[in-house]
Amino acid sequence: MKRVLFFSAVVLLLCSSFSWFQSRDAVVESKSGLGVFIMCEPVQAYDKLFVVKTAHKSSKYVGGLPVGVVLGIDDPIDRLVQRALRKGRKKNIDAIITSDARMAVAIKFRGAPTVDERLRARPVSISGVDVYVKSKPQSSYLEVATISLKTENRLTVPGIDTDRLAKMIQTLIEQGKKAGYTFQGLITSDGVSATLISYK
Repeated sequence: MKRVLFFSAVVLLLCSSFSWFQSRDAVVESKSGLGVFIMCEPVQAYDKLFVVKTAHKSSKYVGGLPVGVVLGIDDPIDRLVQRALRKGRKKNIDAIITSDARMAVAIKFRGAPTVDERLRARPVSISGVDVYVKSKPQSSYLEVATISLKTENRLTVPGIDTDRLAKMIQTLIEQGKKAGYTFQGLITSDGVSATLISYK
């Protein structure tokens, strides 16, 4: 219980500049039967069960230096899912929620929501932009542009960049605005590149 409360405090700290009050829902991905909520909040009511962590990152280290280039978030997300499945084998967990792809809380939905309802979420909003990480808006949208981070904005130092994912997404948003694009949302599968969108 203490670890679950600690995770909640961490999420609140990392997301203190985010807004969760969205008029548009998102549809998240599922892995190995679990819904994966990354920087978003499930629409359905749920109970928190336990916390899982991973120190693994999808990074490439060159020349023996302790500085890496972030490649994405697939590997750490896969590890969080597998650890949640092992730890929650007897608890019938439904999904995990994470804000940083390093720590996640395993949850069980209340009641009996449908399969579609289990994957519905409310995305965070950063600097006025709805953020969809490994998820898609439920409403119709138009693609405005595709952007990618420069290498210097993908550098990471082990044990220091605890909120690296949020920083990279913030940089993507700033990069899109500086390029003169007008957009309302950002869709990314890895935090490294993104599609900027506007709603129909």
